[in-house]
Amino acid sequence: MEVVVPHLYIDTNIIVDIIEGQRRSSIHLIETIKERGWFCSTANFSMMEILDVRKDNDYILKKLSEGATLKYILRHRHERDLSKDTLDNVYKKVYNNFFIQYKFVKFYWLTKSGWDEAIRICSESNISAQDCIHLATALEAGCDILVTSDKTFKKYSAEFIKTCLPEGVNKSLRELGFEI
Repeated sequence: MEVVVPHLYIDTNIIVDIIEGQRRSSIHLIETIKERGWFCSTANFSMMEILDVRKDNDYILKKLSEGATLKYILRHRHERDLSKDTLDNVYKKVYNNFFIQYKFVKFYWLTKSGWDEAIRICSESNISAQDCIHLATALEAGCDILVTSDKTFKKYSAEFIKTCLPEGVNKSLRELGFEI
């Protein structure tokens, strides 16, 4: 009897959880995927989102240490002025703490029809443009489940694909007929 292996799509926020060592359910999920040999995909776009999150964090910490107010920081966040060394360190942290440790995660490029689907979803739903890219990628990659910690994205994407929080993966897989 052939064992059917689930294919999970992990949203950027799951990867950020893993890199930052937060949200134990995300960390447990990636280790379970690795141990059980499940297929796991995400969008190449995730790398840009992760780098943006890390650069924002470093910029905010830098400005706070310089005495800037939170109001100022938030208003000027798009004017990041991080040094080349800081940018290199951001990339190295992301690369070493995820891409090296979890080489089994496939980073997926959307095709033209995938981009067309992302645009269609964006025009017909309340899902943000970034999340439409993730949803279209999960669909095009043939994933069984999209895993996110964004409850709004979970709510709206459920009409397109089985979607769950990281702590709900086993239950969702069982609902789809996978033996866990």
